[in-house]
Amino acid sequence: SWIFSNSIEPEVGSGVEIFRHKHIDIFDNVIRIKTSPPTCEYGHEEYSTAAVRIADYLSKPGAADGCYGNRVYGNKIFITAAPYPKDARYTPMAWGIYYSASAGDNYIFGNEITVENTAPSAKIETAAFYICGGPQGFGGRFYNNRIVTNVPAAWVASMYGGTANTKIYNNTILKSPTAGQDFKVIRIGQPGCDWCVAKEVEFRSNVIEGHTFDLQVSDQPHTFSVYWTLDTELKDKKGNPVADARVSILDKNKREVLSAKTDASGRFATELPEYHFDGKTRNYLAPYTVIVAKEKREVALNQNTKITLVPKK
Repeated sequence: SWIFSNSIEPEVGSGVEIFRHKHIDIFDNVIRIKTSPPTCEYGHEEYSTAAVRIADYLSKPGAADGCYGNRVYGNKIFITAAPYPKDARYTPMAWGIYYSASAGDNYIFGNEITVENTAPSAKIETAAFYICGGPQGFGGRFYNNRIVTNVPAAWVASMYGGTANTKIYNNTILKSPTAGQDFKVIRIGQPGCDWCVAKEVEFRSNVIEGHTFDLQVSDQPHTFSVYWTLDTELKDKKGNPVADARVSILDKNKREVLSAKTDASGRFATELPEYHFDGKTRNYLAPYTVIVAKEKREVALNQNTKITLVPKK
């Protein structure tokens, strides 16, 4: 199925759900979602609305009734989350992509998502990505999206469950002017929930505007890695590119992790881990040292980084 070129704006409720289906494309839609008041089914706890909900609820990898091979791309999604002060028992929640699938990967890319929590200190939960497919199987691919938000852009391993093998990469995340001083880019985990953990999750080369890549991580046995792109450019004293030059990269322990040559434009780019989180500590491989002939440069690599070197002969 193709779902495209629609304007979806529910008075109450969600947009599109893919439940135990495969190879559906949702693209070029404008979807506006807001939090809901309590319902007769969910009146005294939490209730979620979502622009797109993808679910197979803990299906095993490759399961015939699994939800995978679906694509959500090129959409403009607007999420507005407001409190419901009439009942202190109730927590309104709203998400761009509600992801609870594990049988195989689905692909969320090239979307423009705006998230606005109208009362950040109130009892509300919201994010562009809500990822809770379970700590086994496949956790989805989220890439090349542009997210403007005043709360964490993604809640990975949320209160509904953990996730495994999720990859979040090459996204641009912009901190909006209404964000608070305690703003974090990504939220990971849910305290008190044994299976709400992130396993082998990767954050790769995301661009953060208006903030650093600061994570809100619960005290749980998560495993995840943070990678950044290092782009090295070589020029001679006249500003001409230096092609076919050997570039050596050492990690913080001075171990060589990569050796390669520049291309015809004098450039060499690679993606390297800043650190791996093993459930207790961040094991850093950065800073890195880039060596070309007699020239050395130390690089913190806590964001996508481009350096220019003029090698000494």
